[in-house]
Amino acid sequence: TVKLIPPKATLNRLLELGTIGYVKGIVALLDEVEQKNNMYAPFCAELKALVERFRLPEYTNRLKEWMHEDMDHV
Repeated sequence: TVKLIPPKATLNRLLELGTIGYVKGIVALLDEVEQKNNMYAPFCAELKALVERFRLPEYTNRLKEWMHEDMDHV
């Protein structure tokens, strides 16, 4: 299944928060994204699962992969 991914601006913001290790900020932003569009729920759930276990390197890697894939689709 294709996971719906938020706009690049949102991915950039999530990446910035991951870089500084601001877990509360990440979770808050993911909640906000999910509330705006429920189609992003699987995306948000996957990232939340990583940050809640403080697996930030994996979290940032996933975001970078998605940003790269997004460029491939343009």
